[in-house]
Amino acid sequence: EHDCVPASDMAPKTMHLAPVIVQGGSKDVQAAAERLRSLVLPYLPPNVQQELATAADDESAELLARVVAVRPEGGGVISVHGTSHQISSLGELVQSGELARLLSAQPLWQGAEASSNDEAGAAHAGVQREGGAVAASLSSRAAPVAVRAQYEGRIATVFVLPTLTGLMLKSAVIAEFGLTGGFQHYYLRLGGTPFGSRTPISAHPEFADGCTMVLEDVGDRPKAIGMT
Repeated sequence: EHDCVPASDMAPKTMHLAPVIVQGGSKDVQAAAERLRSLVLPYLPPNVQQELATAADDESAELLARVVAVRPEGGGVISVHGTSHQISSLGELVQSGELARLLSAQPLWQGAEASSNDEAGAAHAGVQREGGAVAASLSSRAAPVAVRAQYEGRIATVFVLPTLTGLMLKSAVIAEFGLTGGFQHYYLRLGGTPFGSRTPISAHPEFADGCTMVLEDVGDRPKAIGMT
């Protein structure tokens, strides 16, 4: 079980500022906030992901502060949509899938962009074109890295640029295995968590040269929207 903290222990004034709040002033708090800012990316609307991918560092930080906020009061607590856990349980929350459940329980983003999230059909073509333009603008000095992909017992090595978006990586992996179907027919996960569909794959906290990701058939599960 996770170390839960009653929501009443959270300062009321922080509850409406951001859906994810990290409380405390230690280095662990700052590290947890940085990790959460990466982990929330796949759960943001695709248009917001793309804006983050192309924004300057200070602009990106300002946008993400609307989703993950750090508050000095309190002692080592993470709150997601009002449900709170100790920071020390973050790793377990990620591995168990509980963090994904909490993040997807309610929208993380408020605004017109939140309604633009259809990626299962024709919108994919536009996403790929836009994503390609983003990657081309960012990848001139990036070197490709070798990553491993698994699918139903098969293993393949794929060379990719860290600046590719999640959808572009997913397309490359699907093509590497020679599979039929579209993006909506597969999940792509690394360390149990997805990539953002329009953010650079290097934003994933576990992405690194030699990492191993898993491609799975969606089956009867909900299609991936805004994520891989």
